[in-house]
Amino acid sequence: MNNQLSRRHVLGITSVIVTGLAGCLSEDNQPEDDTSPDESAVNSSEETTNQTGRESSDSENESDHDETDSASESAAEVTMVTNDSGTHFEPHVAEIEPGETVTWTLESGSHTTTAYALANDKPQRVPDDAEAWDSGTVDDQGATFEHTFETEGVYDYYCRPHETTGMIGCVVVGDPQLDDQPGMAEPQSELPDATHEKIRELNETDLLNPQTASG
Repeated sequence: MNNQLSRRHVLGITSVIVTGLAGCLSEDNQPEDDTSPDESAVNSSEETTNQTGRESSDSENESDHDETDSASESAAEVTMVTNDSGTHFEPHVAEIEPGETVTWTLESGSHTTTAYALANDKPQRVPDDAEAWDSGTVDDQGATFEHTFETEGVYDYYCRPHETTGMIGCVVVGDPQLDDQPGMAEPQSELPDATHEKIRELNETDLLNPQTASG
């Protein structure tokens, strides 16, 4: 729709006769301001109130947005557990999208979450261009550790104190080509026997249905 306004042509007046009207206007003929001082004060107060209200509303909207972003930061929760059946990451497999965060929470025992990566003096079982992580020992119940995964792929990780008993976990980021992932390769010979068994279990079963992989 064309909202262009028509322009008005102003006719020039070619003959303007100016008579001696200057000085004829007295102070009595000056335009009067119909607004009293009290009314001006009220109008000014209303404008200030309206402006303050808009600023408060904008501030509340920004606060709500920040709280929403914060609440959605962690896309997956994994607990680190020691119980009668052993030591575990629960669930064993977490599935997220690139750019999302996994939060590990200590439920019991003393554990780490550590990537299988050359940077951690371990065989590489995460994508080659991905950032490795190592929480260090977590031993305060309820303590958390977070890592954000920017690169699509399969990430194998372990608990340093309990690697030899098979405390292994996996994070699947996005929808990677599994054949190309270091985490889908056969376990390296230098890894403990219990680790071999757990990694094969993850590769053969857990990755087919990550939502049910726990225990």
